[in-house]
Amino acid sequence: MKLKNTIILGFLILTLLAIVILVGYDTPSEKALNNISKLTEREDFDDVSLTIYYRHPLLLTVYSWSVDNLTSFSDDKKIVINGKDIENHIDLFKQINKDDLIPVKKTSHINARVYYVFESEKEGKLFDVAMWGDNGSIFVGGLEVEGNDIFLEAIMPFLSEDEKNELDGYLYSWSKRALNNISKVTEREDFDDLRLTIYYMDPHTLPRDPLNVDDLMNDNGVKKIVVNGNDIENHIDLFKQINKDDLIPRINFSRPNARVYYVFESEKEGKLFGVAM
Repeated sequence: MKLKNTIILGFLILTLLAIVILVGYDTPSEKALNNISKLTEREDFDDVSLTIYYRHPLLLTVYSWSVDNLTSFSDDKKIVINGKDIENHIDLFKQINKDDLIPVKKTSHINARVYYVFESEKEGKLFDVAMWGDNGSIFVGGLEVEGNDIFLEAIMPFLSEDEKNELDGYLYSWSKRALNNISKVTEREDFDDLRLTIYYMDPHTLPRDPLNVDDLMNDNGVKKIVVNGNDIENHIDLFKQINKDDLIPRINFSRPNARVYYVFESEKEGKLFGVAM
């Protein structure tokens, strides 16, 4: 009986310890959110600095860059914001919540194009953000989360107009621009001056070298189909379903090998948008 009571008591103690540990444990997302909250809720910003590093969107690298590569390269942009200027423009960071910090299912390697870090003279590093991994993922305090434009938009108020225009070339701005161009097709009332041209290569035909779009369009063996006006309007519905979640770019750029290409054009407006595969 004594042995039985001892086993039961031991089990209860272990269960209690497990509950205490679980209650006191923060998930990585909660830790990241707590660090952001410690910054946004502080009363005194005098000893806080924000340092932003970024590489111009048109400057490509032959391999993926680490944060150390980005922060140590002299050609990359470095901006330092201090004290009151941080306090005056911190509002967008207050909007970040747990839904913006969803960990990715499969981790990837970073290709650092933008990096920023908040630091305190007394407390050291408060939190940092690095962009991007595969499929537009973002590293927040070392945690890789699903891509979200809030992390780029949050630093825009700290930048000059020229710097904003440069960073506007990145990631979700590309997606928004592409989505706007698709909407110009799907939301128009008049399709009379619209033309859809489709080029494709027979799947059994294998070119010796990867083809760019111009190569594909000018190849004699390529099929070309032209669709006009009402025929476009009658079959445009699937394009209306395209949204920003379908347009998450990869920051690790690759060389195209065009096998299919189609383009929507207007007689008045010219090229509206094209898709190459």
